[in-house]
Amino acid sequence: PYKNMPGLVGYYMSCLGLLIMCIPILGFIYGVVVMGLGILGLKKAKANPEVKGKVHCWIAIVGGFCKFIFITAKSVSVSNPISLACS
Repeated sequence: PYKNMPGLVGYYMSCLGLLIMCIPILGFIYGVVVMGLGILGLKKAKANPEVKGKVHCWIAIVGGFCKFIFITAKSVSVSNPISLACS
C-alpha cells in the first residue's frame, strides 16, 4: 500500500484522528479531508491495478464519515435548546 499515498495517509489520519474529533470545527474539517484522501486513494487504485491499498482507502472513508457524523451530531445537540432542556 505504500504506492498509494492518499489512501495510506487517509488511513493513518483516520486511525490517529480520534483525538482531533473532540474539537468541533477542526474535527469537522479533518473528517472531510480524511474522506477525500480515501476517495482519491480509491480512484488511484482503480486507475492503476498494481497500486494496492483499497482496504486502507475504505478505512479512511468510513473513519472520516464517522468523524463527520459524530461532529455534526455533537454540534446539533449542543445548539438545539430542546435537547439541552431534556438532558
